[in-house]
Amino acid sequence: MALAVTRNRAWAEDAVQDGFTRIWQGRERYLRGAPERVAALIVVAVKCSALNILRREKRFAHEPLDGHTFELADASAAPADIAESKDTLGRLRVMVSQMDEVNRAVFEMKCLLGMSDRQISLTLGITPNAVATRCHRMRKVLRDKLTEEGYIDG
Repeated sequence: MALAVTRNRAWAEDAVQDGFTRIWQGRERYLRGAPERVAALIVVAVKCSALNILRREKRFAHEPLDGHTFELADASAAPADIAESKDTLGRLRVMVSQMDEVNRAVFEMKCLLGMSDRQISLTLGITPNAVATRCHRMRKVLRDKLTEEGYIDG
């Protein structure tokens, strides 16, 4: 699966290693009382690691991923608009990286991987309502901060 995401054997190997390392380091929290969800957790961790590698290598915006093409800006946009869009995206990435681990995992699974609330709840061991509540609160916090800092209009 990591190879399908990265399309690069070395990066895929790094993603698998990083995913397993993250699970091992957080094993007490992630695997507490729910050994049946280990397989799903491994898949999510490896896929998230693969996506992080793509971002790090600045390939995320240029290549199709799982049949979708991600673009940072409209080709007809003015250079100033493109720069502003990249600034906002960069600030958003910093804000997401500063979230606590559970909120960041929920955000990545929901927004990047497109997982359902139920899938996320089974993976993290929280209720679907808790997932929905966390998503709602995180979006509000992110929107408020971006508005306050002048990245978006309120």
